[in-house]
Amino acid sequence: MNKDLKYTILYVDDEESNLRIFKNTFRKQYNILTASSGIQGLELLEKGNIDLILTDQRMPGMSGVDFLKKTIDKFPELNRIMITAYTDYDILREAVNNLKIFQYVEKPWKEEDIKSTIDRALELHRLKIENKELTSSLLMNNN
Repeated sequence: MNKDLKYTILYVDDEESNLRIFKNTFRKQYNILTASSGIQGLELLEKGNIDLILTDQRMPGMSGVDFLKKTIDKFPELNRIMITAYTDYDILREAVNNLKIFQYVEKPWKEEDIKSTIDRALELHRLKIENKELTSSLLMNNN
């Protein structure tokens, strides 16, 4: 992966102000795609080229957990960050244990804290892709 290219982040949240603030805060560092519902988020994922998923938990129609359940099998390589103002520990436990949540971030988030979390998640994603490519190359060379 070329280090000069911007990573693409999908942020799903039903509150337009949250989407706008996030996009304005991080648009210089990353390509930000936003979705105001889980359904819209799934549509954007299908188009591809997303490196990280962030989602709010409490949304009408499809919760963050429900959205992530729909992504886990089809996009297992992507890291997932859940952002929410609510401290529902049963939901959080399910998300961490069953949905491979990279990290949980509480609202209101601080720019430096969430940026650090995003950067760690993206670095891990980059390393996973690099490892997969190297493994494939080794297997091809051994045949």
